[in-house]
Amino acid sequence: MVFPMDTREAPDGSRKLFFPLRSAVELFVDPLSPNAVTKAKEAAVLYDEMIFEDGMLDVTITPNGSTSFWNPPEAMTQELLERSRRVDAVGSPMTLAFGKQDGLGVPAKEMHVVVEGTVSHHYLAEFHTSILDDLAEFKADWVRTIDIGRDKQPGSIGDPIYEAIRQRNFADFGDRGLMADHDPFLRSFIYESFNRDATIAASLGASFTGTPLFAPMIEREGLKPDTSGADALGVVVGDVGALPWEAVIEFREHRGSREARERMREFERLAIESGPRDAYDYMKKVGHQVNRGFRAAIEELAPSLPEELAKQVLLNGVAIVTVVGAPVAAVAGAASALSASRSFSRSWIAAVMVLTAAES
Repeated sequence: MVFPMDTREAPDGSRKLFFPLRSAVELFVDPLSPNAVTKAKEAAVLYDEMIFEDGMLDVTITPNGSTSFWNPPEAMTQELLERSRRVDAVGSPMTLAFGKQDGLGVPAKEMHVVVEGTVSHHYLAEFHTSILDDLAEFKADWVRTIDIGRDKQPGSIGDPIYEAIRQRNFADFGDRGLMADHDPFLRSFIYESFNRDATIAASLGASFTGTPLFAPMIEREGLKPDTSGADALGVVVGDVGALPWEAVIEFREHRGSREARERMREFERLAIESGPRDAYDYMKKVGHQVNRGFRAAIEELAPSLPEELAKQVLLNGVAIVTVVGAPVAAVAGAASALSASRSFSRSWIAAVMVLTAAES
């Protein structure tokens, strides 16, 4: 899910999406959520700019205590990367102890246990593997990283971001009704992570990713998922995660790509406004709006096409689809002829066809 902040849209209408490590931890372990790579590819199609938190976050939570370590990119070893994005510690015992060493490399004579318990939640989150590493070769100016560091409250006393996070954390700490059924260390991880990432997202003028783990905070803040266009994109393309990054880059470079992402958001908005009864009904209505949009666009383009081709496209160009299906696929038969039309080659439909061609 993507949640918008009040400043999510720039004056020029562009949209940014922030991928924080803490509020996105479930993207790496929950099979019911889109994985991190799929989410990144969706965002690359639907948002103008993507901002990723740098490094790797290692979080371990037990009923008796928790640990949170952040590794900068230069400290991310191959061994660490191989362990990321999978659960391999839940249910295992964890002990964290400290002791004074007489010298570097000399084992401490006495250790003091700080945390001891059974691991209930464990996350190794990073956006480098198959995302930032793969995008580096394209030198995309719409991708950037930020180094926030290991602190729960980045900055220092008096800084606006630091103070905003501190005040929100203090209020949530004192609210005993907030996540009262959660273990205290899981509870604090959830509200501290959410407050940190939501505040930073607002400072960036960006929407941000969140997962069901943070549902209590999302509900408390009254946030509604952003109408990003992801559902409409899924109707048109199918498995966005299966697209190669080369296809995503080609889509973004297409003249019609910005209008295409605006259309995806519009299809979802219209479906929501029609008052769907449930999730299935909503997706049917998204599919209906996608079909209407494609037909309207082709009818608009028809006058600029040769007469026989225009007739062919209008009669056969857009097929009625079910909940999931690509209406643009029905245009594929005439794609080579259509590509000769300057107006079509610059259209948002042509931009979307870049993705559907790669997916097929």
